[in-house]
Amino acid sequence: DGDPSLAGRWHGGDALAAGSCLLKEGFEIKALAFFPLAECSALCQEQAVSFQKAGGKIDFTPLLDSSEPEDLGVVIDGILGTGFKGPLTDFLQQNIEKINSWNLPTIAIDIPSGVDGNDGSVATTAVKAEITVCLGLPKAGLFMGSGWDYVGRLILGDFGLPAEIVEQAQAQFVLFNDNSLRSLLPEMKRTR
Repeated sequence: DGDPSLAGRWHGGDALAAGSCLLKEGFEIKALAFFPLAECSALCQEQAVSFQKAGGKIDFTPLLDSSEPEDLGVVIDGILGTGFKGPLTDFLQQNIEKINSWNLPTIAIDIPSGVDGNDGSVATTAVKAEITVCLGLPKAGLFMGSGWDYVGRLILGDFGLPAEIVEQAQAQFVLFNDNSLRSLLPEMKRTR
């Protein structure tokens, strides 16, 4: 029956969508799936079909082997979705520890796998990303608990979320950036 904390949680659709875009740009992509496609979200299954139509191949690999891959340049983490909570199963913990041991740049989509999107807790371990591309709005867990230790550089990505949805979101926190900070500073006046 599997681990209830993982039920329907593998949403790798975002990673497969990124892979499809990269394939179209001429990059060589190797997709590794830790779960059978039938256990994945509907979105993930749709993206898998698109990825394969674009020429991509998905290898079902429940457990990464012990050697560091020689043919990889960048790892894109799309293992778990933002709704993940609790400890990882043994095989996911082993896979994430293996990914973290590679000397490869790692980009997490939305949130590093293993980080709780609500409170930033990391019950077991999490992907240690160099960059996290947050889709839509940043998740609170990126900044709380241990979450910030795994995020790396945070980039806000626009994936077409309608502006009215963003405007309706009720912020728990405010994330300042260069533009918002500039608007808070008083006007500088020169005197002679």
